[in-house]
Amino acid sequence: MAKYASLVVLSHDSKVLLLLRGRTAPWKPLMWDIPGGAQEGDEEILETALRELREEAGPAVYNLVASRRGSVQCIGSANYDENTPDCFNVTYFCIKLDCEPEVKLGIVVDEGKTLCRNTATSKTEWLANDKPFPDGFEPVLEHEEYKWCTIRDLPPQDQVAVDLSFVLKAAETVV
Repeated sequence: MAKYASLVVLSHDSKVLLLLRGRTAPWKPLMWDIPGGAQEGDEEILETALRELREEAGPAVYNLVASRRGSVQCIGSANYDENTPDCFNVTYFCIKLDCEPEVKLGIVVDEGKTLCRNTATSKTEWLANDKPFPDGFEPVLEHEEYKWCTIRDLPPQDQVAVDLSFVLKAAETVV
């Protein structure tokens, strides 16, 4: 069974960081989501959540959360698409921050690797420091926009890729 991790990031005033999935995203395009993704290799599931946060929301959010790693709480897990070949498990984490850090959305390159310009690897060094993309390269946005949303103003479940019950549980857990 594939394993995934998602991280509910709450601001000081209990707003949730939501990311709008890109129109060309391979899974649930144009739906709101929280940072998260697939576990890679033998990484711990919390490491998955933190890596995905850095890739999808950028270094400012990641650095703030990583510096408070001990405050990240696991709030549960759930299996989805059970009894199918596509069955997967998501472990949900949450943290409450004392601010709304700057978000820098990542991009998806040809290999399906998500990169933020501030965290580009040497393989794609041209991404670093906001250099222009090479001629002919069209980046695909995994997420098109973000917002900090109050619990009261969360979109309805049919517009959200994540199970909202875990977002609500996070808000209750870290108040």
